[in-house]
Amino acid sequence: MCKADNDVWYRSATKPDGTKYYECILVHTDDILCLSMNPKSILDYLDQRFLLKPESRGQPKTYLGADIAPYLHSYEPDVYYWSMGSHTYVKEAVRNVETHLEGLGLALKRKVSTVLPHEYKPELDVSKECNEEEVSQYHQRIGVLRWAVELGRVDICTEVSMMAAHCAMPRKGHLDAVWHTATKADAEEVQSDPETAAQEDARKRSSSQRNSSSRRRTETPTDDLTRGTAIPTHGIPDRKSSKGQD
Repeated sequence: MCKADNDVWYRSATKPDGTKYYECILVHTDDILCLSMNPKSILDYLDQRFLLKPESRGQPKTYLGADIAPYLHSYEPDVYYWSMGSHTYVKEAVRNVETHLEGLGLALKRKVSTVLPHEYKPELDVSKECNEEEVSQYHQRIGVLRWAVELGRVDICTEVSMMAAHCAMPRKGHLDAVWHTATKADAEEVQSDPETAAQEDARKRSSSQRNSSSRRRTETPTDDLTRGTAIPTHGIPDRKSSKGQD
């Protein structure tokens, strides 16, 4: 057991080729993630002492609300890596928001172009203070958005932090802004795939270099023309019995 975290268990092991490594078991509430060259033997051992749902045993698809999936780099076709995404979590969170608003006779905007309403400044909002039920909703949705950020939605990190600063006394304008953010989160899903991110970063650098070169040509004289087990949190249904995923 890891002394720094009682939910992390590990031991030394040896791969078939003689390479030394650590087998790990990660525990969160009733979810188990096993990292090993032979995870089945570990889960079989645990199954003798705890009830593991048979259908939950297998290659992980979700963990802590994140979508987990293997992928291959184009330059390493024989090596599997893991990617993490927030698509399912965000979709479920937005569905819960839509259900809540439907009960109030309201609905999310169909399309937005910014994370917060245009030119909205939450620190200057002087709308009516939220009632007890609205405060509870505000806290819940901020929690959902903050976890979405943890799962990869870094594009809304700044705005979510701004809105979280008003949890002590949210106003109706703040709550409306949170509904707005939910619409934006649903509209643009960010993948936490390293290869995809690297390709996007390279594309942006290339575009920046072309723009920079274009500016230099404009400013220079013409004769000198020359840069990834699901944990139910915030709206995801709870599961009661223990599960194991390898």
